[in-house]
Amino acid sequence: MTLRLTPLKRPSRRRGGPVSSQELAAFLMQMADLCAAQPMGREALGHALRRLARQVRRNVVGDQALGASPKPSRSRTATNEDLLALDAAAVAAFLEDQNKTKDELLELAAVRFSMPRSQLRRDRIEVLRQSIRSALMHESSIDIIGVEATKGGINRRS
Repeated sequence: MTLRLTPLKRPSRRRGGPVSSQELAAFLMQMADLCAAQPMGREALGHALRRLARQVRRNVVGDQALGASPKPSRSRTATNEDLLALDAAAVAAFLEDQNKTKDELLELAAVRFSMPRSQLRRDRIEVLRQSIRSALMHESSIDIIGVEATKGGINRRS
């Protein structure tokens, strides 16, 4: 069996421009034919590519129209003032919320604790959470030292 693919029509646009849905669908159909061909023997992949090509032709992939931007996961993000106003318990609760994104945690670290974003951005999210916890514990220890210093050493035992 000989597989014969028809070449794509030369697009009327300049090179490097956006690809139309029809051009992408035609390419996917050719890939489906190639994958389903006897020498390659990937019929399941060919079938999946054909389904995808049909969806692209209708401008629908999955549940979302092509080119449509996804809806943000949260309707409201915390402002700098909100983050600065959090007390220690609220910061701890913020850290425990597994739905918080890395960007939200980076914002908390930068605004509340003046931690450099560039350095923290490289860390995994759990390492970032631990870094913020450490900064929170440091802040708490500084508060304790400040309270004891204002007492003038009245109850000092050392």
